[in-house]
Amino acid sequence: MAASPRTWSCSTSDGGGTLFAVEAVTGSPVYRLPAGETVAGVYRSDDRRFDLMAENLTGFLNRLRELVETFAATGSAEDL
Repeated sequence: MAASPRTWSCSTSDGGGTLFAVEAVTGSPVYRLPAGETVAGVYRSDDRRFDLMAENLTGFLNRLRELVETFAATGSAEDL
């Protein structure tokens, strides 16, 4: 059975090709997308494994802020 299409928003990229997305529903978790392609604004991948990055957008942005603060203080940061 095919999964039903959902509307997602690509919230950010790590600059190296990794995309992060959140479903267009308030309070939805943020996922790191598996390798795929974007054609005419539609992301496609045969890989169904989406890595959970945060329980919601606020949590993701807080984690991103922590990484930026760590980088500013130490000159290095761990992977998002």
